[in-house]
Amino acid sequence: MPKGWPVEGRSAAESAATEAYEEAGVVGEVDSVPLDVYHYAKERKDGSFVRCRVDLFGLRVRELLTPWQEQRKRRRGWFSVTAAADTVDDCDLSRVIRGVAADPETLTGREVAFA
Repeated sequence: MPKGWPVEGRSAAESAATEAYEEAGVVGEVDSVPLDVYHYAKERKDGSFVRCRVDLFGLRVRELLTPWQEQRKRRRGWFSVTAAADTVDDCDLSRVIRGVAADPETLTGREVAFA
């Protein structure tokens, strides 16, 4: 699941699209309204943790790049919603994904990339 810090001068949705581009080589149209939100503990370089909020945005995928910017650091994979929920190692993120599976209308007209 691409995630990163907001980019100054860009909306949260535009920042999410940038992360999908950099981390997974995914290009498309991002929804302006988040699908959902979850929190996780991000470890800093000094070993401390900071609680981070992640807004999840749908992305209509138009193109997959080969190669892409972070290809050597990351793997890209496509999953059903249920398989994605089983694959992630964060229980809050899994809960959000399972919520999408339970209410497929959440994705009406959307394609969601999990990378």
